[in-house]
Amino acid sequence: MFKRILAECHMAQDNPWDSYKLMGQIKYDELQEVGDDEEPTPAHRELATEKVRDYVTACDYCFEAKEPTTGEQWINRAAHLMHMTDDPELNWGFKYLKAKVANSNRKFQQAAQDYYRMV
Repeated sequence: MFKRILAECHMAQDNPWDSYKLMGQIKYDELQEVGDDEEPTPAHRELATEKVRDYVTACDYCFEAKEPTTGEQWINRAAHLMHMTDDPELNWGFKYLKAKVANSNRKFQQAAQDYYRMV
């Protein structure tokens, strides 16, 4: 939690480079893996939502720091956990940054379709 707050302070000081570096240093509690045929527990969903929120935030910080390649790595991490979260605001942020990544990769048609689906 301390690193999240410190990263927000760096962003307030217009220092996105340090912000996304700090987000990468956050350690999470480890839970036992959920099998393919098992339903995730509320604890798994809560941890997944926390991770996705941090990954999306780090991706946003990367774009602020003009580091779209690193931002793509963060959004790819979030993509593996999106099925476990139900937060509509987080889902919208993920879709927006996914479209932004496609745009930065010069996949303009995919980016345009992703932006259009958001509306």
